[in-house]
Amino acid sequence: MTIVIKIGSALLSTPERKLNIAHLKHMVEQVADLHKDGHKLVLVSSGAVLSGRDVANFEKEKRLPLRRQMYAALGQANLMREYSKAFSEHDILAAQSLITRENFADREEHNNLVSMLQGLLDHRVVPILNENDAVANLHVNFGGNDLLCALTAASLKADRLIILTNVDHLYDKDPTKNKDATPICEVKKITPEIERLCAPSSNTLSIGGMLTKIQAAKIATESGIATYFANGLQKNILKMIMKEVEKGRTTCIGTYFKPQAKHTSKLKYWLKHCSLPKGTITIDDGATKALKSHKSLLFVGVRDLSDGFEKGDTVTIVDLHNQPVGTGQVNYSSEHMKKAMETKKNLQVVVHIDNMSVH
Repeated sequence: MTIVIKIGSALLSTPERKLNIAHLKHMVEQVADLHKDGHKLVLVSSGAVLSGRDVANFEKEKRLPLRRQMYAALGQANLMREYSKAFSEHDILAAQSLITRENFADREEHNNLVSMLQGLLDHRVVPILNENDAVANLHVNFGGNDLLCALTAASLKADRLIILTNVDHLYDKDPTKNKDATPICEVKKITPEIERLCAPSSNTLSIGGMLTKIQAAKIATESGIATYFANGLQKNILKMIMKEVEKGRTTCIGTYFKPQAKHTSKLKYWLKHCSLPKGTITIDDGATKALKSHKSLLFVGVRDLSDGFEKGDTVTIVDLHNQPVGTGQVNYSSEHMKKAMETKKNLQVVVHIDNMSVH
């Protein structure tokens, strides 16, 4: 079984905001036990910025993004040193991979990343991933590693995704403000109602960035991956979750998100979840209906488009109400299409259904 485990920075922090070596070792012990049982494990671990504060003081730097990047650059080496030492006590090799959102958006880089990770897993190495905060685009990030772990799990076609934080469950309301908040033990499908529990206007965001965790769970479950959200501060939490997996879920350990029986090609998965569209095409109602019937987008259905995309780029396709319909690779540049619209020239297939993910 291939399992991706996300460890939030709250699990690796002491009350003094130092790196909690004891808990790091406890997490590694649990992962090592799963490794010895034959499972393939990938860790997505935060903690580089936290670890950087352990060894230096950059508080005089007033530019907060730069300060964070400096801490991350310094702290990542320290964090990996502790992970390597902890895994070596169990005779397990640990590898490091620092990733940015753009590594997933470029299809060749994405495929190379997946091949590398799969190679490490096949050779019984535990990859430890983290967003490369030292160089990451501050405006295009993963949302605290939550989306990174989901994209990694889906790309590897993992069997399980386990997101560990310092909160016990997803709740029907913020438990820090509502004593009658009820834990949600199982989510059969992530509906708009579930997403609204974690909307930006909701206080739920104050309990560990729940919105990005729901987004991560949605990506994973739509890719057929059983996903768990649980409190990593509970002793032996990974063992507890795996026992639930073995005997069938019977108790309320964290929140379980049921996988959806949905299969898609590697390209369509990449288009929907990994690519970063370079533009937008607005289509009419007839074209919207055609796309939802799994037909290609024809030029006659295009009503408007943005500038700046080239042939082969990924674009977002929206309806007349600006609601997303799909994501696909275009057969023409925006300049070519706009000239055709001006001259009334009839082009053919703008986005072929084989190169499109319909939402």
